[in-house]
Amino acid sequence: MAWSKPEPEYADEVVWQCTECICWSRQEFVSELKPHCSICGAKMIEQTRNIRIK
Repeated sequence: MAWSKPEPEYADEVVWQCTECICWSRQEFVSELKPHCSICGAKMIEQTRNIRIK
């Protein structure tokens, strides 16, 4: 019996995206109302991104 790897699942999720660098974080992992980037300190904005969930 051959084992097959399950196909990855993707979904549109709300994320916080840095305005200066490539850093981003899923919304459920941010505890601030107006977060700043943990890498460069710039402000972050809400965006929707299609990310792998499984």
